[in-house]
Amino acid sequence: LEAMQMLDEAIIGHINELGEKARADIAHAIARHEAPAQITGAGSLFQIHWTTLPVTDARCAHTGDTDLNLLTFLGLCNRGIHVSMRGMAALSTPMSEDHVEALIGAFDQTLAELRSEGWW
Repeated sequence: LEAMQMLDEAIIGHINELGEKARADIAHAIARHEAPAQITGAGSLFQIHWTTLPVTDARCAHTGDTDLNLLTFLGLCNRGIHVSMRGMAALSTPMSEDHVEALIGAFDQTLAELRSEGWW
């Protein structure tokens, strides 16, 4: 209810900016860890794809590594961040830059853990 009551043109712009920041920071973390993944999305939505094939359609999106999807989901959950098991998430109106920073920190730690365990 709170999220819907806050929803107006200004807050839509705000969460879309947060979405851009989240996607950019996730892409940087992927590059930093040399992870075989990529990020897609628009506005306040994003999805992590565990594939090196360019994701241009649904067929490409389904080439992702399902084990890494699950391990990323669990790694983020263990760090207090919830995304879908397939790596999709949406930012909502009550969220702030602090929430995005928490997401990025948890994602970075998850990538470091997966890389250290030899997943790529």
